[in-house]
Amino acid sequence: MRQPLLILVLTASLLGCGKQGGSEAPIPTAPLPTPAATPAVPDANAKAEGARLQATLKRAYDGCTGVEAEVKSFSEGHFKAGKVVSELRHATYRSHLIWGKPLKIRAEVLDTDNFLVGGARMATTDCKRVKVRGAGILGILPITLDATDDLLASNRNHRFTAMLPSPLIGHLLAGTWTALPGSDPHLAKASLVLPTHFDKEIDREELIMDATDGKLIRVTMYAKGRPVVDYSFTTFKWNPKTTADTFAI
Repeated sequence: MRQPLLILVLTASLLGCGKQGGSEAPIPTAPLPTPAATPAVPDANAKAEGARLQATLKRAYDGCTGVEAEVKSFSEGHFKAGKVVSELRHATYRSHLIWGKPLKIRAEVLDTDNFLVGGARMATTDCKRVKVRGAGILGILPITLDATDDLLASNRNHRFTAMLPSPLIGHLLAGTWTALPGSDPHLAKASLVLPTHFDKEIDREELIMDATDGKLIRVTMYAKGRPVVDYSFTTFKWNPKTTADTFAI
């Protein structure tokens, strides 16, 4: 027997939805950015630097075995479990994840304003079936569901399979990058012109990354100048050491 409410609050918070509560305030996270101004006709240096940054991320991604990261995530949208709803729903949470290329992932909720999902964990080794285990008494019996289940979709109806590191980074690499000015010489900021976005309302994407090794710092998606999806990485490590037990919960 399926437990819709329990599945929803556990899985949604781990990868994509977090706590969806209409008017309820999200937990504090990094201030959401406003889109940087991009010249109507970027100069050759900005285009060349953007291409260099894109090549840096591609080289790191192509050569990696996986990623370990702690990420603060925010999203807002009008979806609940794959269905359109009238209220604008928000999700904010902090989680730790380990991704093993190409399809293994383990995630744990570290911080959330929903006590039901604090400490919840999820894992998959094939991106087909996802196991979810709550904290404390909620974790006595893990829940397993299909990766395509609507309950794993975000409040923007982004699919679970699109939000994993591999498709996300692949998505970022698919377009043309233009470097944006920044105050920190060790970090690089770019505006991305992509052939497609995760949904039809998103019209702009930006990222901040380590200019030397491609570590992601922040990825933000905008709709009409408003940030609607934001991933802020407080730690990001290529090629973490993993064992067979890493992806067990």
